[in-house]
Amino acid sequence: MTTVFISGSRQLAFFPEEACARIDKMIGAQLDIVIGDSPRGADSKAAHYLKSKGYPNVTVFTVRDKPRIGTQLDNWSICKIEPREAKKLSKDGSVRNQRDLETEKDHKMGAVADYGLVIWQSSFINRFGKESTSKGSLRNMYQLLHEGKPVVLYSYNTNTADFDCIELRNIADLERVVENEPEIVRKAYGGIKKQAEHETRKAKQPALIDAFNDNDVATLISVNSWEGSCDHGE
Repeated sequence: MTTVFISGSRQLAFFPEEACARIDKMIGAQLDIVIGDSPRGADSKAAHYLKSKGYPNVTVFTVRDKPRIGTQLDNWSICKIEPREAKKLSKDGSVRNQRDLETEKDHKMGAVADYGLVIWQSSFINRFGKESTSKGSLRNMYQLLHEGKPVVLYSYNTNTADFDCIELRNIADLERVVENEPEIVRKAYGGIKKQAEHETRKAKQPALIDAFNDNDVATLISVNSWEGSCDHGE
């Protein structure tokens, strides 16, 4: 069964109608959907929308004993991510750096997915009045594309107060998006890429996948059943 990883920024105030329409196509195709359990932003809004449609083929990933979006679940599956042995634990057995575990959770969702749908607000002003970036969404896109998995991106455009639809099929596509973003986004992307390359060398894995081979043509055709089409960002 084909699986789609829906993710995005925690700062999102709303889901674009076009993204909801794509989720409707996923539902019509009976695709499996995986989401995180953040009570804010993309996770919460995706959960609410899927719940409103009564769609059962959803798995919620969490690092807690009970997902934070609790009341949305009903008959949905739950996947709790346990810390790896290498993670630093406190005396009570809890993970010292919860953000690391949340990142590991996102990585697990990307690993089980075949495609990604990302609703992204690339930069924003945080509660301390400083410019910040949605680094988790950027990391998710990098991982999916690194593994040769297409991503449909809805990127919030501050000039139009709307979302631009961009189809990403490889790392080069993502880098074309990033190069037009603020410096804070470009810097975050550079750190993500550097860390990924370090981990690749450490694990002695193959080089990054920057393009599809001939066998991926069928994959691109199948994703169009829900993907539709949108202008390709340059």
